[in-house]
Amino acid sequence: GQHFEQIATAPLHEPGNAGSEDDPTAEQKAAIKKHPKFMATWNRERTDLEDQSASSYELALANIAVEEGWTDVGIFWLLWEWRSYHNEDTDKLKRQDYLDSTIKKARTKKRKKKARKTGATNAELANYDLTDKGLYYKEEENKLWISSPLHIEAKTRNEEDQQWGYLLNWTDPDTTPHQWAMPATMLSGGGEEYRAELLDGGFRIAPGSKPRNLLTAYIQLSQPEDTALCTDRTGWHGRVFVLPNRTIGPDGHSVVYQSSAATQSHFATAGTLEDWKQHSRLFCGNTRAMFVVSSMFAGPLLDLLKEESGGVHIAGGSSIGKTTLLRAACSVWGGKPFMKTWRATSNGLEAVAAAHSGTGLILDEIG
Repeated sequence: GQHFEQIATAPLHEPGNAGSEDDPTAEQKAAIKKHPKFMATWNRERTDLEDQSASSYELALANIAVEEGWTDVGIFWLLWEWRSYHNEDTDKLKRQDYLDSTIKKARTKKRKKKARKTGATNAELANYDLTDKGLYYKEEENKLWISSPLHIEAKTRNEEDQQWGYLLNWTDPDTTPHQWAMPATMLSGGGEEYRAELLDGGFRIAPGSKPRNLLTAYIQLSQPEDTALCTDRTGWHGRVFVLPNRTIGPDGHSVVYQSSAATQSHFATAGTLEDWKQHSRLFCGNTRAMFVVSSMFAGPLLDLLKEESGGVHIAGGSSIGKTTLLRAACSVWGGKPFMKTWRATSNGLEAVAAAHSGTGLILDEIG
């Protein structure tokens, strides 16, 4: 127990930074200590883990923290303290892709446990069997494989009790977790559109009309206990900041981005913040590059400052570096795919703008 005292009394924040109100409370830190596997995990003494790497232990710690109801921020600081305690390189945790993947895997595991524990919610679902290998339908003595495992985490709706939907979770063949807040209207008709989105995300569905119809029925009949608010606009929603592929804040699962497209987001992370700072120094001395990159940080501040949004038109002849400037600006929110084009319908551009609200929208080729 003495090894845990380092975090039992610590503020759980990186040295030199102020603590966050989302850090775990003293009660949470005391409670997690009582988890039957916590101390063995903290001390790297788990004999049941085949993989004894730091990443494996971090995932095990994240699993425990999720079970105890910790926020994503709290999990980050717990892993930071663990790496610091064991003299592991903390820079890996600055890689947002690695951190997101670890936390998503932990939360996916909790959802699977909950699904197995809850079982069928009504008589019509009694013939469905959800296992780690897939979703099955029981027919007399046989079981029909329908699809990959599909977890329906919550019902979704907006603040006006409209735009109802389902928060779906699954894992692709590369074990990457996926989450999609799917509008319920996509279940109308034949359901081709929603199945196409699932398939595009690595979800597998058995051939034939019967498995397809059973999958649609399974989603419609499910009655998850939780309800999450949905929005079709990115940006600030109360204390959380919503992006198409994640929600940042103290309660990052209370508001989700809902769209008819499951894989449209080009918000992405790569490398570390320090890497970006180092490379962004190349802009120094180029006032135009400094301006366009700095402008990409204005979006999240506008709502907080109650300011109107606006735009900048970079005009000039061909081959003078306009697109190069835009690619530099893309580095704030994603890579090259983050750049969009003016060559679209008005309805199409309206949807694109909603998916970039509160962030930055980069459009190339005005015509």
